[in-house]
Amino acid sequence: TTILTLTTVLIVSIFIFCYLYRPLRYIVDSNKVIVKRPIKDLVIDFHDIKDAFLPTKESMKWTIRTFGNGGLFGYFGSFRNGTYGGMTWYATKTSNYLIIVTKDNDKIVLTPDDTGMINEFKK
Repeated sequence: TTILTLTTVLIVSIFIFCYLYRPLRYIVDSNKVIVKRPIKDLVIDFHDIKDAFLPTKESMKWTIRTFGNGGLFGYFGSFRNGTYGGMTWYATKTSNYLIIVTKDNDKIVLTPDDTGMINEFKK
């Protein structure tokens, strides 16, 4: 029964973690992008953004999850593909990809309903 209890606790903990860190929506204000989550929002300052672009659907094919959540309450964590290499996803769906490249060359993937938000980064 100890193994069953530990397994149950582990599975419930994973569900709770995925629920609390799931991306809900994106907010663009005058100088930052905020990924709203139930716990601990992610904030990306515009001055930390080197580039932002909309990748093609074709270039996002064959993306694999290397460590993260791939569908339970969203897509977040580490992903990789042959075109862009390693990426950190904070995605609510698998369409409308927007890639933000930081000054540290980290690639962050968002999936906003309106990809026009890229114009705010380009200013």
